[in-house]
Amino acid sequence: MDDERRAEAQRLADLADRLDGLAEVADLMGDEAGAARLRSQATARRLRALRLLDD
Repeated sequence: MDDERRAEAQRLADLADRLDGLAEVADLMGDEAGAARLRSQATARRLRALRLLDD
C-alpha cells in the first residue's frame, strides 16, 4: 500500500470521527434525524477507508 492511499484512509477516518462528534451534538439538541444522518455518513467514510486499506 502506498503512502497516498494510507493518508487518504486516515483523512476518511478522521472525518468519520468528526461526524460522530457532530452526531452526539445533534443528539443533545434533540435532532434524532440529523444524528442518524451524521452517523450514517460516518459509517460510509469508515467503510471507504477500510476498502482503501484492503486493496
